[in-house]
Amino acid sequence: MFVGDYVEFDKDQNVIESVQERKNFTIRPPIANIDKLFIVLAPIPQPDFMLIDKLLVQCQVFNIVPILIVNKKDLATPTFIKDVESQYKSVVKIYKTDIVDTKSIEALKKEIKGNLCVFVGQSAVGKSSLTNILLPNVMREVGQLSAKNNRGKNCTRETVIYNAFGGKIADTTGFSALELPYIQKEQLTDCYLEIKKYSVGCNYNTCNHFGEAENICAVKRAVKEGKIPLKRYQRYLELYKQLKEKQEKKYG
Repeated sequence: MFVGDYVEFDKDQNVIESVQERKNFTIRPPIANIDKLFIVLAPIPQPDFMLIDKLLVQCQVFNIVPILIVNKKDLATPTFIKDVESQYKSVVKIYKTDIVDTKSIEALKKEIKGNLCVFVGQSAVGKSSLTNILLPNVMREVGQLSAKNNRGKNCTRETVIYNAFGGKIADTTGFSALELPYIQKEQLTDCYLEIKKYSVGCNYNTCNHFGEAENICAVKRAVKEGKIPLKRYQRYLELYKQLKEKQEKKYG
């Protein structure tokens, strides 16, 4: 049973009688019935964009609406913001937040209404800080950066759901590694929306945009023309390779 499950509970016997069918669930973080995934990153610690891509893939697989939050925007350079937006603005809604920007916090409140929204991301990017701003009576413990390696220290040790703004908020433990949900390598294109958009122009509907020549692959042409971010395409290739190796090992 996961956090977020809906259950039938016998108050007299103090036992769970049944768990209702889930509309979705994720292993990491372990939570069920998610409506929106708030993927939080910050200029410090340095973002792991592969982790962000995997989270976006997970959202597509499990029918979850992703929202990207660039937190600590007061510490971000224009170059950093431009880099994030150039990679993701065409595939996901982006909010830029900090602890004093009330306008961005109000926008998040509107996103929460009517939804179970889960904050995810690396340690020390500010997930618990955002929860504390949204819910000042909660006061989750806030992680700090390691002085040695500038990486986050994980202070959130459990996932807790709070009622808020006509919806629900879940703060989760930070993590730095995530396995893709099991999908066939051919399904990866559908999880990269900008690649899916241009794939209809490929000469063959079996094109995987991996080993095909540029003259028959519309995705490769779109990358060359700057219509698909090169960094996103390179990570797509890496994930495709990983899925290919897993399939070959499984069925080999």
